[in-house]
Amino acid sequence: MTETYDGPFSLLQMFWGSITARPLRSFLSVIAIAIQVILVLMIAGLTSGVISEWGKRVEGVGADILVQPPNASIFFAFLSVGMQESLGEKIAALGGEEKLLPYCNFELNENDVLYMRVASGGGYGDPLERDPALVQKDVANSIVSLDAAREIYGVVLEEPGLRVDLEATRQLRIKMRWQEIEGVR
Repeated sequence: MTETYDGPFSLLQMFWGSITARPLRSFLSVIAIAIQVILVLMIAGLTSGVISEWGKRVEGVGADILVQPPNASIFFAFLSVGMQESLGEKIAALGGEEKLLPYCNFELNENDVLYMRVASGGGYGDPLERDPALVQKDVANSIVSLDAAREIYGVVLEEPGLRVDLEATRQLRIKMRWQEIEGVR
């Protein structure tokens, strides 16, 4: 015999009836939904961070170096494993020619050794307080783009020769600081 209810429909009654009729199933459903929500939030957060970091690199700020053994999993890239100091000493003992390479593609031949030691991108701290001469050096070495020097560091460089225009840099930095204060930048 089935029971019928002729009163008004109530979500609360429906939920309570389901919980009391099948408590284990209801509990597992709540746990499963909570896990799904957490996973979606994590993926959304990671995606947002990755996109933000990618945007900074496109602007010419920051550096990524991935040294990975052949046939290694992509997940190796997410490990924070530093190079052993003994390996650095062995590489230094090889001798050879030292070159400063701008961001570019290059070919490694059979007996070539590539050793990169990087602490960070073009600097740290408030970009508007960075020494303009250091920003100029980063632009000259293709570490920071000319646009990023102006738009991020507030440094005005005159071409040709990338001479720092100190007065224009001072004025631009004042303007950018006011934009930060007013929430425009």
